[in-house]
Amino acid sequence: MTSIISSLSISQIRSLSTATIANFTSDDVAALSTAQVAALSSSQIGALQTDDFDSLSTSQLGALSSVAVRGLTIDQLAVIDSAKMVGLSSRTLGALSSAQVNALSSEQFDALSTAQLTALGSLALAGLEAADIETLTSAELSVLSTRALAGLSSASFAALDSDQISGLTTAQIASLSTTVIANLTTAQIDGLTPTQVSALTSRQMTALSSANLASFTTDQIATLSSRAVAVLSSTQVAALSTDQVDVLSTGQLAALSSAAVKGLGSDDIDTLSSDGVAALSSRSLAALSTEAFASLDSAQMVGLTAAKIGALTTAQIATLSSAQADGLTTAQLVGLTSAQMRALSTDTLASLSTEQVASLSTRVISVLTSEKVAALGSDQVAALTTTQLASLSSAAVKGLATEDVATFDSADLASLNSRSLAALSTDNVAALTSAQLTALSGIQIGALTTAQVAVLDSDQIDGLSTSQVAALTSSQVIALGTDNVASLSTEQVAALSSRAVAALTTAQLEAMSTDQIQALSSAQIAALTSSDLAALSSADLGTFSTEEFASLSSAAIRGITSAVIGNLSTDLIASINTRAVAALDSTQIAAMTSTQIAALSTGQLAAINSAAARALETEDLATFDSADLAALQSRSLAALSSDKFATLTSGQLVGLTSSQIAALSTAIIGSLDSDQLDGFTSDQIGALSSQQVAALSTDAVASLSTDQLAAISTRATASLKSDQLNVLDSAQFAALSTGQLATLTSSAIRGLNSDAIGTLSSAEIAVLSSRAIGALSTDNIALLDSAQISGLTSAQLGALTTAQVGVLDSDQLDGLSTDLVALLSSSQVRALSTDALASFTTDQVVALSSRAIAALGSDAIAALSSDQVGVLTTGQLAALSSAAVAGLATEDLDGFASADLAALNSRALAALSTANIASLDSAQLSGLTTSQMAALTTAQVATLVSDQIDGLTSALVAMLSSSQVRALTTDALASLSSDQVAAINTRAVAALGSDAVAALSSDQVAVLTTGQLAALSSAAVAGLSSADLDGLDSADLAVMNSRAIAALSTDNIASLDSLQLSGLTTAQVASLTTAQLGVLTSAQIDGLTATQTGVLTSQQIVALSTDNIASLSTEQVASLNSRAVGALTADQLAAMSTAQVEALTSSQISSLSSADLAALSSDDIATFSTDEIAVISSAAISGLSADAVAGLDTDQVAAISSRAVGSLTSAQISALDTAQFAALSTAQLSQLSSAAVAGLGTDDLATIDSAELGVLQTRAIAALSTDNFAALGSAQLAGLTTAQVAALTTAQVATLDSATIAGLNSGQLAALKSTQIAALSTESLAALTSDQLPGIATAGIASLTSDKIAAMTSSQFDFLSTAQLAAISSAGIAGLATEDVATFAPTDVAALNSRALAAMSTENFAALTSTQLAGLTTAQVAAVTTAQIGVLTTDDIDGFDTAQVGALTSAQVAAMSTANLASFSTEQIAALGTRVFASLTSDQVTALTSAQIGVLSTGQLAALSTGAIAGLQTEDMATFDSSELALLSTRTIAALSTENLGALTSAQLTGLTGAQVAALTSAQVGSLTSAQIDGFSTAQIGALTSAQVQNLSTDGLVSFSTEQVAALGSRAVGSLTTDQLVAMTSDQIEALTSAQVAALNSAAISALSSEDLDTFSTDDIAAITTAAIAGLSTSDISELETDQLQAITTAQIQAMNSDQVTAIIAAYQAI
Repeated sequence: MTSIISSLSISQIRSLSTATIANFTSDDVAALSTAQVAALSSSQIGALQTDDFDSLSTSQLGALSSVAVRGLTIDQLAVIDSAKMVGLSSRTLGALSSAQVNALSSEQFDALSTAQLTALGSLALAGLEAADIETLTSAELSVLSTRALAGLSSASFAALDSDQISGLTTAQIASLSTTVIANLTTAQIDGLTPTQVSALTSRQMTALSSANLASFTTDQIATLSSRAVAVLSSTQVAALSTDQVDVLSTGQLAALSSAAVKGLGSDDIDTLSSDGVAALSSRSLAALSTEAFASLDSAQMVGLTAAKIGALTTAQIATLSSAQADGLTTAQLVGLTSAQMRALSTDTLASLSTEQVASLSTRVISVLTSEKVAALGSDQVAALTTTQLASLSSAAVKGLATEDVATFDSADLASLNSRSLAALSTDNVAALTSAQLTALSGIQIGALTTAQVAVLDSDQIDGLSTSQVAALTSSQVIALGTDNVASLSTEQVAALSSRAVAALTTAQLEAMSTDQIQALSSAQIAALTSSDLAALSSADLGTFSTEEFASLSSAAIRGITSAVIGNLSTDLIASINTRAVAALDSTQIAAMTSTQIAALSTGQLAAINSAAARALETEDLATFDSADLAALQSRSLAALSSDKFATLTSGQLVGLTSSQIAALSTAIIGSLDSDQLDGFTSDQIGALSSQQVAALSTDAVASLSTDQLAAISTRATASLKSDQLNVLDSAQFAALSTGQLATLTSSAIRGLNSDAIGTLSSAEIAVLSSRAIGALSTDNIALLDSAQISGLTSAQLGALTTAQVGVLDSDQLDGLSTDLVALLSSSQVRALSTDALASFTTDQVVALSSRAIAALGSDAIAALSSDQVGVLTTGQLAALSSAAVAGLATEDLDGFASADLAALNSRALAALSTANIASLDSAQLSGLTTSQMAALTTAQVATLVSDQIDGLTSALVAMLSSSQVRALTTDALASLSSDQVAAINTRAVAALGSDAVAALSSDQVAVLTTGQLAALSSAAVAGLSSADLDGLDSADLAVMNSRAIAALSTDNIASLDSLQLSGLTTAQVASLTTAQLGVLTSAQIDGLTATQTGVLTSQQIVALSTDNIASLSTEQVASLNSRAVGALTADQLAAMSTAQVEALTSSQISSLSSADLAALSSDDIATFSTDEIAVISSAAISGLSADAVAGLDTDQVAAISSRAVGSLTSAQISALDTAQFAALSTAQLSQLSSAAVAGLGTDDLATIDSAELGVLQTRAIAALSTDNFAALGSAQLAGLTTAQVAALTTAQVATLDSATIAGLNSGQLAALKSTQIAALSTESLAALTSDQLPGIATAGIASLTSDKIAAMTSSQFDFLSTAQLAAISSAGIAGLATEDVATFAPTDVAALNSRALAAMSTENFAALTSTQLAGLTTAQVAAVTTAQIGVLTTDDIDGFDTAQVGALTSAQVAAMSTANLASFSTEQIAALGTRVFASLTSDQVTALTSAQIGVLSTGQLAALSTGAIAGLQTEDMATFDSSELALLSTRTIAALSTENLGALTSAQLTGLTGAQVAALTSAQVGSLTSAQIDGFSTAQIGALTSAQVQNLSTDGLVSFSTEQVAALGSRAVGSLTTDQLVAMTSDQIEALTSAQVAALNSAAISALSSEDLDTFSTDDIAAITTAAIAGLSTSDISELETDQLQAITTAQIQAMNSDQVTAIIAAYQAI
């Protein structure tokens, strides 16, 4: 055996069984070469006997592979002596398990070189015992890898002494586990050098016990890294001695966390220098206890920055002593926040120097309370700058004493904002000097409250400039009182704003002098209200110039009383603007003299409204000329009573315009007499509407001249009624134009008698409308003569009804021209009687339209004579319906020429009976069209005999359908000529059945074309006999469809010769059934071409027997398609010869399945070329057994496709030896599956370099175990692609330590997903550098939890981009400290997402400066929580721009205090959204100043709720104009207090909509003054409800103008109480409309006086309801005028009681 050992190949060595190996002798083992030893597997090595193993030489031991060494037994290891130990390779040692290492003796362990020790893995070292560890020198320990050292157990590590510890490298120290660190002894800690201490990681520091930390020397403490210090707990810090604390550097102190600082005691604080205190972070400083903070002296605090001062907690600030405060510099005090100022005690504040007070920020000043301001000394108040004064809140100003205000110079006073100025007490305001007041701006003047204005004396008012006076609001002017207003100079009066003038009370106006009134400008006069004018006398008004009088508004003009207006000069009357004229009511017009009326221009007359026009008297109208009358509005003219209209002369009426004429009521038109009508011009007559013409009486119509009749418009003519037409004489009737006649309606025409019909000429008949013609009765139609009939137009003829056509006799029809006959509709023709049709001339018959012919039925056709039928054109014949054709007799058909028969439509021809068809001769049939031939029914075709068929042309035969051919008898088919057979279309051939085919003779079959043969169905083919097939050649067979071929019987197939079979197409071959293939002989199969065998399907192949398969030639085998080869069964494959298998092509092999490959022997596989190996599919490769894989040579392994490699199993991969594995290319490696890679050992992974690692699939990388992944070196990890990095599992990522992660480049870090980033330890995160941090994706940042965020240092946040900051989640942001937030730039703050910002603590949010807050986006502002809003100061809010303010939500604003809301600027108020205003409370609205209210938009006002509107003050109401009031909702209007409503002027109230007026409460309506009611428009009055009207005071109701009374709704009038009715004037009663009178009940009627009833018109009397008529007293009835008595209706009389009836009778008798 020994002699042949050396001749064994590597593969043979590998194939030796363990039993064979176990039988090796020592000589055999010694004979093994190093290469053979390297090939031994672990099981083979393990099988060697111990003695045999001991015979291995040093070189042989060195050749052992890392795989084989794992099989070494404990006994085998024990026999390796120290000399041989040095022969073990580093790779071999690295593969030893912990148990194997543990089995090594101390002597063996001592014999290991440093290089060998370096190779030991962590798992191996874990097996070392303490005794082994003790033998290692510090030098030997230092060469151990960090991973190996990490494998030492804590017990083993505890065996190291201080000398050994001191020899460890910093990398080794940093790699020690937290368990090891936690178990370090005091001696071991003493052995740590400062350099080693500096290498301690943050994770290790957390594991260090407080006792151990306390044992650190001051040198060791001083070398701790900032990262290590940063993780110290408060317990650890508390354990430090003062000496240890004293050596902490500023960097270390800066790294102390806020939690750790809590461990510092007062003694510790005392040891800190000013630099040390300054080094503490803001968060750490804020964490100091109040006791510790109180122990700081002023010298220690001197180093604190303003930012750190600002970070102090309010609790700390509350303890700030005067001594500490005194030491603060002005630069430090700048950092004080508003929250801190709130916490600062008044004593400490009072101790500040004037310089310190002057240095306070405006934000701090803005939060001062009145108590704190009161605590300030006079010198401190005097030290306040104008900027600080401007920031004082209105609440703070209340703390100022009068002596403080007295120190203010003009600049100081001018610097106070409007809200603050308005907060000054009345005592302070009263104490202001004129010089101080002159410094106030217009805005400040406008902000003064009415209470403040009320305390101003005349001296102070006299000192106001005109610009200041101009700033006075309307409410302020009211507050001045009458004396102060009377003391205003004319210049000051002229400076008052128009709104202020409009607000003057009547008392103030009455107190004003004539000079003051004369000083009013046109604009001021234009602002005067009706109540203002009512307070002015005639003398006052007389001072107005015509221009000023012309500026009076329409609302104001109503205030001039009737007594005053009658005394105005004609110049003033003539200067009233047209809008004001339009507002004059009837009482004012009635008060004007005729001279004043005459002074009105046509433009003014045109403005008079209809109600005012009713007040014009006849003497006023008498002054009008035609131009004046023409100037009146149409409605105003129409408002004149008929009595007044009757006084108008024709000379006045001649000027009436068309629009005026059109506006006249039908009642007025109906009352026109002949004299007035005679004066009407043709144009005026032409302006009459159809309703007006219809209203003319018959007498009026009879009086019209022929010119006037001709002038009536055609639209008006159309309204003439039959009785109006009847009064026209012949001359008048003749005057009607044809255009007018054409408009006469059918109803009017019906009124004409027979005489009138008879007088109409044919031309006149022709202009009558079709509807008029159609309205003539059948009697009238019967009276028309032939001449009148002949004059009918085509439209009129078409309008004749079937009833009218039905009465036409032959004489009348004779008058119809052929043109008219041609126009007869189908329905009209159907209405003609058969006699009438029979009377038609042949010309008239020919003239009938095709549509008319199509309407004829069989009876009508039957009634036609032979001559009439004979003249029918082919077009008419073509129109005959199938029903009509049934009326034709055979003698009619006999006369038909072939062209006539051809003219019939196909449906008509198909309607002929079979008898008629049978009567047709061959000549007639030959004329049939192809479409007619196709339309013949099968019954008709079935009657055709051979003589008729002989006459059919080939073209007609070609038109026979499949159903028609099926209808032919077999005799008929047999009689077909060769040409006719050839003419049958293929669709018809396809319809032939087997009987029909069988009936064909051999000669007929022989003439079938290839197209016809191709059309034969599978059923038809069954009719072919063998004799028929014998006559077919290969070309004939080739055209038959595949289904027909498949339908041939097996006998027929068997009868085919090889020549015929060779002609079959591939499609036909593919269609052969398995049964047909089964009858083929070997000779027939041999005759098949390679092309034909190439189309055989998988089903056909399976049907072949193994003998047939074995008989296939190699060419036929090679021609088989891949699917067919893939279908071969195992038996068929087994039957194939080696030559046949060898003939398989690569494409055929690619179709083989795994089962097919499994069926092939190893010899068969051995014949495969590399190309054939390459085509084995990924699905089939698994069919190769492990032995087959092991038998592949390296070329074959290298030829396996990459996809197939991806399907290799772990068993197949494990079967590969080293050489085979080495043969795999990078492309193949890239396809290894995760399952395959999981089978690789660490030794295999160790052979892969970074480039090879980089090609592994991401799934394969992810499949690596954490141990395997941890075993990868940094050089290998550098080869990972970004995709591979992204595929790492979180467990793998978690194994990355600070050293490993430091080696990853930014690109790899950027590939880490959020879940992976989240898996990183806090230590790893804290180790990231400035170069690495920007590489982390935003999704990764978003995954960081609050503890991870908290672990990051402030400096790291500086390196984050805005996009990364924006990704911080709402959960993560909770980890931010105030010092972190302090590092944010405004752009950083703006980058935070809204959710994260909303999750920020209120402490952090309060720490944001105004500069940072200014960077907030609108979306961020909208996301701020109400709690965060609550910590904002007025300075913060002042810093918001309008866009940010506009983003505030209703919930946010609702959370604001009234003081904050009151601090809004007018621009900010204007920017608030309407939704915000919808949520305001009444308290918040009350807090708003008049200046703020004044800038509210229409949308904001409209959004105010009913609750909010209650917060408005009376002075606020003056800021609204009419258009703004109109936008308030009805509910809001109803919520106004009566005081606020009373503060509104009449000019403002004009803006109320009808809906708003209707929404006023009863209390509100009851509080309205007469002046306010006077300003109501008629539309507003009309909107008053019945409940509102009932609550009107009698004074208020009496102040109604007549137009306003007329505008009241009927229901409102019906609700009037008797007291209200009694109080109403006669003019008001007279203004009631008939509809309003109809609403009065009996009690209301009873309350009316006789004078009231005298004003009732006849329409009013008639309008009294039967229920209300009972209210008329007998005395009322007796005093009624005659026309009033006559107006009482029968229904009213029937409703009267007996006394009333008696009074009625007595009244009539008294007439």
